[in-house]
Amino acid sequence: MPKGVVILPSYYEALKVLDEIDRLHVLEAVIEYGLYDCEPQLSPALNGYFLLIKPNIDASQRRHAAAVNNGNLGGRPPKNQSKNQSENQSQNQNRKQMNNQDLDLERDFDSDLERGDGDRGGEGIPKGDGGERTVAYGNPYKPPSEEAMIRKRDEAVSSFEEYLRKQSQQ
Repeated sequence: MPKGVVILPSYYEALKVLDEIDRLHVLEAVIEYGLYDCEPQLSPALNGYFLLIKPNIDASQRRHAAAVNNGNLGGRPPKNQSKNQSENQSQNQNRKQMNNQDLDLERDFDSDLERGDGDRGGEGIPKGDGGERTVAYGNPYKPPSEEAMIRKRDEAVSSFEEYLRKQSQQ
């Protein structure tokens, strides 16, 4: 595993008080320890500076080694295929149940309209050409006859004309 060391600003600030030669010795000791794990032979005064920096180097190297080991694991573990399939099946079943509930509501609404007690003025839905329901994309649909469509259009036009007459009289 490649080794390395990061010289933090706090190291440099702490070593500024030393003269250039002593600072160079401590920095060389930090670099050699970080790169080669060599314990330096320093004077007791300079060794104190090194001993304050050494735990940070060790912790940084442990963190780096842990990150490398976690990266070797390949990142996120693969999902369990059988778990995925069962989740997908349950989601599909939930969607189907919701769709069936919607269809049931539509069928109830349609049957109310056919009986004449729905929201369309009691007339109900006109019967289609064959009177049979056709299913397109899982949605029940009864096509109205052409006569029923013309009658509805004429009713809408006449009610709109009546509305305009009342507005013009006011």
